[in-house]
Amino acid sequence: MTTIYAVPANGHTFDLYLYDFAPELQRVALDLFELLAGVVPAWCRAIHCHFGDSEGADATCQADYDYRNATIVIGAKFFRHDEADRVETLLHELLHVQCAPMADTARDAIKSLLAGQPEGAGAAIRATITGAAEQTVCDLTAALLPTYTEPAR
Repeated sequence: MTTIYAVPANGHTFDLYLYDFAPELQRVALDLFELLAGVVPAWCRAIHCHFGDSEGADATCQADYDYRNATIVIGAKFFRHDEADRVETLLHELLHVQCAPMADTARDAIKSLLAGQPEGAGAAIRATITGAAEQTVCDLTAALLPTYTEPAR
């Protein structure tokens, strides 16, 4: 079953598609997306969120800047964590969406620069870009998490 919500986010709205969630888990997921809506970049018009195999992680994501959407897969173990851990995990995935155009542009530039070179020529550079993007997302998650998990002062 698919449920669609229009979620307001800092002057724009994105469509949230929730696929294959049990009703009680769907409510938890929607509440988290509403809490973190301000992190969703304005270019992202839709998030397709699936309940299913998240490749052993709590959640995974894939952003598609060209088509203005992102796909997030949330695994069962995500819901076994407490709320603070769920907020941290979803914040982390949404920050990947936020940073995706930068990392994708860098990867595309390397691909263009190395056109005609052996396939492995850019592998180390692409791995470095991927690592730097992950480190950036982790640092941003740590910086922003208190905004969403600590009581207002």
